[in-house]
Amino acid sequence: MKKLCIGLLIAILLLTGCSSTSGNSYDSNVADEQEAAMEAPMEAPIADGVEFGDEVGFDETQETVTDQKLIKEGNMRVTVSDSVEAARLIEERVVALGGYVAGTSKYSQYYDGQEYYSIDMNIRVPGESFDFLVGEVEGLGKVDNSSTNVQDVTQQYIDLEARLKNLKSEEERFVAIFDQADTVEDMLAVESELARLRGEIESLEGQFRYLNNRVSYASLYLTLDEERIKTAEFEGLSLGQVFKEMGSAFSRGVYGFFVFIGDLFVQLAYMLPFLISIALIAWLAFVLGKRLRKKSKDKPRKVEKQSKESDKNDQA
Repeated sequence: MKKLCIGLLIAILLLTGCSSTSGNSYDSNVADEQEAAMEAPMEAPIADGVEFGDEVGFDETQETVTDQKLIKEGNMRVTVSDSVEAARLIEERVVALGGYVAGTSKYSQYYDGQEYYSIDMNIRVPGESFDFLVGEVEGLGKVDNSSTNVQDVTQQYIDLEARLKNLKSEEERFVAIFDQADTVEDMLAVESELARLRGEIESLEGQFRYLNNRVSYASLYLTLDEERIKTAEFEGLSLGQVFKEMGSAFSRGVYGFFVFIGDLFVQLAYMLPFLISIALIAWLAFVLGKRLRKKSKDKPRKVEKQSKESDKNDQA
């Protein structure tokens, strides 16, 4: 009789568990969610190291979540005078606000002989500090483009919380049944169901942590570009800017000089076979000309010598 009762109890729990996780948990919280969305303040992120169970509203005596859960994301592109220095200042400010830089990338570009750096940053800050950080970044230079997206996930947050609460309650009931089971068959059946429930609970807890992290920390995707200097525009510039322009012009001049020297050596290397050929031809022409001139000079002397010898013979 006891075995039959345990079997019936397991079957009833299976049926009620499936129905409660699919629909009843959501329906029972819709009214509370709508009321919370109208009355809740805008900023109240949950701490990142939240624990599940009694600390996040899984205790039946604790009230359901009443704060709006907002995910904030922003994209900005800002032109600054020095991107490396601006990135350093931003990182210091982010750490002071309790956030962190999730990733950075730096790349360079050449313009008019000058090297300029651009830096991409993935910034995470507490949700309540997001607007303040955006204002700080705007003050560093010229904002080329900026966009912000706010997503309300209060309904999803409450639904996840309710489903976790129901699954944990169901887990407790199956643990109680397992303690009462007196046959191996009943114990195996209860263990199988407990394994399924705990798998679902772990999956939902992972989703809850991920959602909670996105709510707690807003994301800002920032690109810092260095301002390109136009050396011809000196009118109205400060003395410091003039010296900066002069330094840029000098560096471009040095760069152009070395480019010219390099091109000159390249052209010389290209012309070297032709120059060697011309030099060889000139040398051969010089040698042949010298020999011809020598022969032309020796011929009159030889004729004169022969004539003198013939005169001597005649006199004799």
